Amino acid sequence: MANSVQILNKIARAAEMAGLTVNSHTADAVVIDDGGDDILIKYQAADLAGPMGGVSDANSPYLGIGVANPGYIVFSANAVGNDAIADIFATAAAMKAFAICCGFANDVAVMDGNEGVGTAAELVRVKGIEDVIGVGQ
Repeated sequence: MANSVQILNKIARAAEMAGLTVNSHTADAVVIDDGGDDILIKYQAADLAGPMGGVSDANSPYLGIGVANPGYIVFSANAVGNDAIADIFATAAAMKAFAICCGFANDVAVMDGNEGVGTAAELVRVKGIEDVIGVGQ
């Protein structure tokens, strides 16, 4: 439902503006160089039966951003074995990237390093604030 491409585009642009190196930027993920195993950022859309009011996200590209959709940003190390919060936030670049992700109204889930192989465990979830700006503002 949410337009994850716009969210990831904004994260990649904000990272570059903050002086971080974006190693990879696709429609599915942003990989930021943190001087170690890198940071993997994805967007996990909510699984909803249908959009409220019947409005398709194809007609409204910003539908589902922020509090309009309970999807969340996934933040993790881009390497298997980084299983602790201290492993993921070992560098200043990782902290900058995390601050950028927290600048959205959506929750941010910090996952262990197994996110890249699809077996990640959620370490902590930072609750989004509905007063934070959304994409396009």
